[in-house]
Amino acid sequence: MENKISLNIDNLGCANCAAGHEHSKSSWRQAFPRIKALRFLIGIIPFVAALIIESAQPLTALILYVAAWLILGIDVIYQALRKLFSGQLFDENFLMTVATIGALIIGEYPEAVAVMLFYQIGEIFQDMAVNHSRSSIRALTNLRPDYANRLHNADGNEYDKIAPEQAVPGDLLLIRPGERIPLDGIVIEGSSEIDTSALTGESLPQPIGVEEEVLAGSINGGGLLKIRVDKPYAQSAIARIMEMVEQASARKSKAELFITRFAAWYTPIMTVIALILAVVPPLILNQPFADWIYRAMILLVISCPCALVLSVPLSYFAGIGAASAKGILVKGGQFLDRLAEVNQIVFDKTGTLTQGDFNVSEIHAVSDWSSEQILALAALLEGPSDHPIAVSIKQKAAVQDVSRSLICNDQRNYLNRPGYGVQAEIDQHSYKLGNDRMLSENNVVVPSELDGLDADGQYIWLVQDSRLIGAIRISDNIRPEAGETLFNLKKLGVSRIAMLTGDRPAAAGAVVEELLIDEYYAGLLPGQKVEYLEQIMSRPQENSKNITMFVGDGINDAPVLARADLGVAFGSAADAAVESADLVIMGNDIGKLTESIKLGRRTAAIVKQNVVLTLGLKVLIMMLAVVGLSGIWQAVFADVGVSLLAVLNSLRLLRK
Repeated sequence: MENKISLNIDNLGCANCAAGHEHSKSSWRQAFPRIKALRFLIGIIPFVAALIIESAQPLTALILYVAAWLILGIDVIYQALRKLFSGQLFDENFLMTVATIGALIIGEYPEAVAVMLFYQIGEIFQDMAVNHSRSSIRALTNLRPDYANRLHNADGNEYDKIAPEQAVPGDLLLIRPGERIPLDGIVIEGSSEIDTSALTGESLPQPIGVEEEVLAGSINGGGLLKIRVDKPYAQSAIARIMEMVEQASARKSKAELFITRFAAWYTPIMTVIALILAVVPPLILNQPFADWIYRAMILLVISCPCALVLSVPLSYFAGIGAASAKGILVKGGQFLDRLAEVNQIVFDKTGTLTQGDFNVSEIHAVSDWSSEQILALAALLEGPSDHPIAVSIKQKAAVQDVSRSLICNDQRNYLNRPGYGVQAEIDQHSYKLGNDRMLSENNVVVPSELDGLDADGQYIWLVQDSRLIGAIRISDNIRPEAGETLFNLKKLGVSRIAMLTGDRPAAAGAVVEELLIDEYYAGLLPGQKVEYLEQIMSRPQENSKNITMFVGDGINDAPVLARADLGVAFGSAADAAVESADLVIMGNDIGKLTESIKLGRRTAAIVKQNVVLTLGLKVLIMMLAVVGLSGIWQAVFADVGVSLLAVLNSLRLLRK
C-alpha cells in the first residue's frame, strides 16, 4: 500500500483562501475513501456471482473473476505498469500484480481476486485512519484568520476589513466578540476572555486586559477589544505554527529513513527468492511446477512491505499531531526520536525557570543623588532597548512620573552591549547602566552607601563617569510549576538537570537551591553558554545515550538552542530562539516538557511494536508458505490484517 502521509496539509497558510473555502485537493482527499468504497462494492458483485456459478458455468465464472480482478485491482495494475516504464520496477504494486496474474495462470481464480479484494479493504481502512490522524493537524489551518478590522483611528469604531497580510506594526485593530484575533498585538482598550486552546492546549478561557499581549489565532470572548499590532502577519504566532508544521515532513526520523532504504532492497530480493522457489524445487524434486508457482505467489503476496511503509511514518505523523493538539510543536519525526532518549536537560533561568516578568523592587542611591533621579536616568538610558529588564525600569519610571527629576535632553553615543549593559553621553557626562560584569570591566569602586546590598536579587548598577551613583534591584519570581516539573522530569529518568544563566551567581544560586538543580553556571555570555553546554554534553552516561535538551527563550539563547541535541523554546520567545529550536511550547507552560518526553517515548515504543509485529508475522507466513502449509487466502488476510493492526496501533497516539 502506498505511503500517503504528508505533513503539507492542504496547502497550509494559503493567503488566497476566502472564508469557508475548501481546497479542491482537500475535498478530493476527503472523498477518496468513499470512491474506493464504491468501487469495492461494484467489484464484489461479479466476484460473489462467480463463486456461486463456478461449478455450473465455469467459462462465465472465469469472465466474472477477471472482471472483478480488473475492477478491484485497476489502480494497482496501473501503478505497476507506470513504474515499470519509468524504471522503478520493484514495489508493492509490482508484487501484487505479478502474484495475481500468476494465480490466474495456474487457475486459482478466487485467490487472484481475493488478493485485490482484501488489498482494497485494507486501503479503505488505512485511508480513513490517515485522514483521522491528519485532522488533528489540519485543525491548525482553521486558526488562520480570514480578515482584520483595521480602525481609522483609536477613538472611533470605524474600520476597514482587510486581509491580515495587509496589516503592519502600529495598526489598530477592532476585535469584536467571537472573532478570531488576526495578528499578534497589545490590548490598548477593553477587556475580555480569549480562547487559546488551539494554540496552547489550555482548555479554560484566559482573562485579558489593557497592556496585555494577545496572539493571532486566539478567539475573543464576550468583550470588545482594540489592539495595536506589534508584528506583521508573517511573524505572528499562527503563521510560525503553520510554517513549522509544513516543514516537519522534511525532517525524517531514523526509523523512517531506515524503512525507505529497507524497502529499496527488500522487494527485489523477495522477488528473486519467489522466482527461485517457483523454478528450482520442481526441477530438483521432479515435481509439478503449478504447486511451487502457487507457493511463490503466496510468498510475493506476504512479502509486500505495506504495513512497514505505512505504519512507521504514520506513527510519527500521529505523534506530531498529538503534540500539536497539546500546544507542543515538533519540527520533525527525528526530534520525537530524540525526545524519547533525552537523559539530561539544561535550562536557561530568566523567562524559563522564572516568570521573566521583571519589576523594580528597590532603588539605592549615593547621598548626593535621589532614588527618583537614579530611576529617571536609568529609564532614559534604557529608552531604545526592549529587553525585559529595560521595559520594567521604563514602566516603573512611567508609574512614578520621575521624568521631572532630570533636566537633560542631550543624549549621544548610545551603545547597547549584550551581556554588559548600555551606555551613553548625557549632558557632558558618561553614563553606564549594567551588571556586575560592567562594574568589573571598568574597575568601579562600590561606595560605602551601596556596599553590602542583599545579594539574593539581580542588581543593575548606574555609573556616572567612573563613579557608582546608584543601584536598582530587579525581582523575578520562579514559575509556580517549575518545582513540580523538575521533580516529574527526575521521575521520568532524566539523570541530570543543569542551569546556564547570564545572571549573577547569588541570584542564580537562590533559584538552584529552591528547585534542587544538580549543577549551574552563572554570569555567562551567550558564547560561554555554548561552551558549558558542550562540556555537559560530552560527559559519558552509563547505560544510555547522551541526549541533551536545552530549554530557553531569549535572543541570546539562539546559539545554544541550535547546538543542543534538542532545543526547546516557548511560543512567546524571541524569533531567533523559535527559529533555532527543534520543539516549540505554546503558552509558556514548562510543565509540557514532561508531556513531550512521554509522547516521544510512546511514539518510539509504538514504532518498535509495529516493526516487530509486521516482520514477525510475515516471516512466519513465509515459512509456512515454503513448506506448503499456507494458502494465498491466509497470506492476503495476514498481510492486510497486520497492516490494519499496525495502523490502529499507531493511531493510539491520538487518544486524548
